[in-house]
Amino acid sequence: MSEIQLSARALESKLGEWRTGGSAYRGLADRIRLLALDGRLTAGTRLPAERELGLRLGLSRTTVTAAYREPAFRRAALERARLWQRGAAAGLRRRLQRGGRPGLRERVG
Repeated sequence: MSEIQLSARALESKLGEWRTGGSAYRGLADRIRLLALDGRLTAGTRLPAERELGLRLGLSRTTVTAAYREPAFRRAALERARLWQRGAAAGLRRRLQRGGRPGLRERVG
């Protein structure tokens, strides 16, 4: 699985209106979790550093770190990675069943 580095600016544009009036870390974690679950953040995407995202969103680094450590956020990231792996494995199986050879990405990943 190749990693994509997401900049703080790009993540900010994907987040949209995420401030809900509750705690900032929970609102941020919930919005990032939704982005991962609906596929707008793909498996393997590296999120921006806490300091960089905090500066961009006007939050402290501690708040962003708390959002990244939120249990629901971590579960969503793991589930998205599992779904991607299952999909990649299924695609490789179909290709091999049709007599094709696995591509470079499939052999390496």
